Amino acid sequence: MSDALSAALAAIRNSAKDRIPDLSLSGLGLTAIPPEIGELAHLETLDASENLLTELPPAMASLSRLQELLLDRNRIARLPPEIGRLRELQILSLEGAHTWWWRSLV
Repeated sequence: MSDALSAALAAIRNSAKDRIPDLSLSGLGLTAIPPEIGELAHLETLDASENLLTELPPAMASLSRLQELLLDRNRIARLPPEIGRLRELQILSLEGAHTWWWRSLV
């Protein structure tokens, strides 16, 4: 298991245990967000900026209270349809992301 993944899993476990509403996985060098993220239904803010993410896990649909999703400076090529299930989402930030689909929407 990589150091980045170990750090992310530790942060997720800590957030689950203490029901912390904000989670930062920023700058860990993650290539994927662990599916365990789906266990954090209480999460309101997720900062996964400055990683090497190319996609988001389907488990993200379980984050029913998520209001802010920060994915700046990643390599995300497309957002999964599960993002549409995040009814509380108010901020989706993809600044500096390599997103080909965004240009097709404008």
